[in-house]
This record gives sequence, structure tokens and C-alpha cells, in this order.
Amino acid sequence: IDMPIGLSESRTDIRPDAELRKRLKGKASSVFNVPCRQAVYAANYTKAIEENKKALQVSISPLSNAIIPKIREVDHFLQENTEWKNRMVESHPEFCFAVLNNNAPILENKQTLLGAQKRVEALSKYYPESYAVVEQFQKAAPTAISSKLDDVIDALALAVIGALGMKNGFRTIPETPMEDSQGIKMQIMFANI
Repeated sequence: IDMPIGLSESRTDIRPDAELRKRLKGKASSVFNVPCRQAVYAANYTKAIEENKKALQVSISPLSNAIIPKIREVDHFLQENTEWKNRMVESHPEFCFAVLNNNAPILENKQTLLGAQKRVEALSKYYPESYAVVEQFQKAAPTAISSKLDDVIDALALAVIGALGMKNGFRTIPETPMEDSQGIKMQIMFANI
């Protein structure tokens, strides 16, 4: 899924974000700084910033703060449903597109027509029905196109990478991921192509 899984609690807990940024030259800004677990469970944004500074010595951006409720939801789910721990895994759509695009990030903004076309073109090499999926969404939800089409294309990238991984095997960033204090691997999954 496109949501952080596995949370740092100190600077010695290494998430894959820095390595992922290195692999996404030109698109590194698409990799959010993931708040520490203490910040994710803080009562409010001010407390979250305090906790993150205490644990990781950095603040939390408004963009990272905006996804804290979803990060908390995923983390809570994995702690309560241990059978999904390290089965439900994190990936990153922009990195998936890079993998599908001969390991070259797609630099065009995903919310532009050209950016969407380039991403669907990369997907269609591995899943020819990609154009049909996008077309179906455009017919079913014409008013949501401007705000949700990129989300549909991102989800399709994760699905295609998942299918390719089931067939060809998976790899992770980093190659040997750390586990957080809850036994959840801090990794980005992608497929062998």
C-alpha cells in the first residue's frame, strides 16, 4: 500500500526513505518524511512536532501531518491483526513507475495530462489493460477526474508491481530491512522485472 508501514522511535531506527530519495533523482520530493511512532500517536500537531523533534531531531511538515491519521490507522491495524504484519507491505507509486520505466523516474507531474499519459504508458508495457482501466474510471467518475485520476493510476502501479512480484519475486529497499519496536519491517517493496 502507499502508506508508511513500520515506524521509527529513535534515530537508530532506519526507515527506507533516504535510500528511496536517492533512487528517485528528480522526484525525491515525492517521498514524505515519516513521523516517528510517538508523533503518530500524539494528541495534536504541536505535540506531534515536539515528539518528533525529541525522537528524530526534526520537525513534521504540514504534508506529513496531514497523513498522520492514516499512518496511525495502518499501524494500529497491524498491531491488532498480527497475521497481516509483514504481509501488508509498503511501496511507493513513483518508485513503482520508475521500476516499470527502466529504472528511470517519470519526471512529469502526475497531475498533468502528460504526466498521467507517461505513467499509463509505462504501466501498459506490463499490463496492457491499463488504458482501459483509466478509461473506465473516467466514464464512471467524470467529475472526479481532476482530483482522483492520479490516485487511480498510482493504485494501478501498486497492483501491477504486486502482480509482477507474485510472478517474478520481490525485492526491498533496503535489501535487509530493520524491524521497528513492534516487529514491523521498515521497507519499500518492489518487484523483479
